[in-house]
Amino acid sequence: MDEKYLKEKKARLGFPLKTIAASVLLRKLRWATLGLQFDWSKRNYDASLPHAKIPDALSRLAKELAMPAMENAEFCAEAAIINYFASDDMLGGHLDDMEADLSKPIVSISLGSKAVFLLGGESRQDPPIAMFLRSGDAVLMTGPARKCFHGIPRIFTDLENCDVPVFQSKFLDSHDASFVDYIKGSRININIRQVN
Repeated sequence: MDEKYLKEKKARLGFPLKTIAASVLLRKLRWATLGLQFDWSKRNYDASLPHAKIPDALSRLAKELAMPAMENAEFCAEAAIINYFASDDMLGGHLDDMEADLSKPIVSISLGSKAVFLLGGESRQDPPIAMFLRSGDAVLMTGPARKCFHGIPRIFTDLENCDVPVFQSKFLDSHDASFVDYIKGSRININIRQVN
């Protein structure tokens, strides 16, 4: 941050402001949303909350990935939840069932560290199937899978399981070093939904 800005802000507020590095804040981030906002306390999408549309490039990618499940219709990317996972994070078994039309798929894209994805059944007691997700993998949750419990019990952040060197050499330049450092020990999952 600009030092002059910080000094002026401290003077206006009358107490010292602590500068926190972006890398520290990024490690505390667990989720973010794009498009329609999800109200976690009410478990629904709240169209009255301010929101911007999903970026065009992500919307186009989601439409393309959703095509096999759309049967002559077009997928409309209205909301995306971005989950950030550190090495010891997990996501317990849950359902994504708050969209109006469960016949529409959820498009899920994995970046960064590998993870184990468990897809169970309609009951928590149904035994899950384990899948290994790598950076760049996409999962299309459609049909009966939309009503199944699923979760992420483990992230692999060790160097042996790191997919980043290929990703780094193809898409990033030297200015993106902080992103590369972050993604080497983390996983990002972007799941895009048609809400209505």
